[in-house]
Amino acid sequence: MNGFEVIQQLDIAFLPFVIFTTAFDEFALDAFRVHALDYLLKPFTDERFYDALAHAKRALLQKQSGQYASKLKLLLQDWTPDTFSPPPVPTRLVIRSSGKTHFLAHEQVVWIEGFDYYLKVHETAHFHLVRESLKHLLTRLPAHFIRIHKSAIINTHHLLELEPASRGNCHLLLSNGKRLLMSKKYRVLNAVFFE
Repeated sequence: MNGFEVIQQLDIAFLPFVIFTTAFDEFALDAFRVHALDYLLKPFTDERFYDALAHAKRALLQKQSGQYASKLKLLLQDWTPDTFSPPPVPTRLVIRSSGKTHFLAHEQVVWIEGFDYYLKVHETAHFHLVRESLKHLLTRLPAHFIRIHKSAIINTHHLLELEPASRGNCHLLLSNGKRLLMSKKYRVLNAVFFE
């Protein structure tokens, strides 16, 4: 088969970009009738070849961006303001400790203390030892839980007092009587809460 016969055998929906390369100029008109992207007449220069190649790349990018735009348009047709809203934060903290799964209401948790690869989740009278990072656990808690130190998170609903200390730090008194140090770094990060 010649080039025209090959093109005629292809499905129009999957037709690639075609650049004819030939020594015969009489086929140029036919090439553009079958929507060829370019027609290189031999002998051609490297510069002419790279021009045709650049033209093909631009056409391919336009085609791909057109396909992307139509897919995006379809996606946006189904979009409602609730489509991408974040999932609600659970009302309880689910933790595994001592071989059991515990379901703690957020209000039960007074503060959380980090120890290497473990956490102590403190309630009023006792604590649970959990194997999880402080950073990861914070992502599972509502906004009223804030980090006050590299190794501590508090439930601000249990915060009773804030007392300034040296070097921009401060002491916090919690409802269970525990006093904790809030570092200057985290005081600055949580400044909106303490104003």
